[in-house]
Amino acid sequence: AAAEAHLMAERAKAKVHRKKLEEKQKKEDAKAEASRKAIEAKIAANRKKQEERMKKEEVKAEAQKKIEEAKAKVEMKKLEERLKKENAKTKANREALEAKFAAQNISDDAKS
Repeated sequence: AAAEAHLMAERAKAKVHRKKLEEKQKKEDAKAEASRKAIEAKIAANRKKQEERMKKEEVKAEAQKKIEEAKAKVEMKKLEERLKKENAKTKANREALEAKFAAQNISDDAKS
């Protein structure tokens, strides 16, 4: 009977010990899970920040491109205006020279 009582006491001790180990394991599992979730949340937040940053960069680049295009258009208009003026000046000079030659020819014809 004493041996049996001793055996039952050992079993009870083992049962208590196993319960303690299970509780400890549960706590560690919960801790690991919480840690994993925190890391995942951090990763998601970083990814979102990165995407927002990239979107801002794209918008900035698009705006810059539009500004450059507008500047180029303005520059082109200026050049076209300058070309028109130069062409008009050239035409006027040519007509003046032609008129001069015509006048000279008339006076030469008159002399001869």
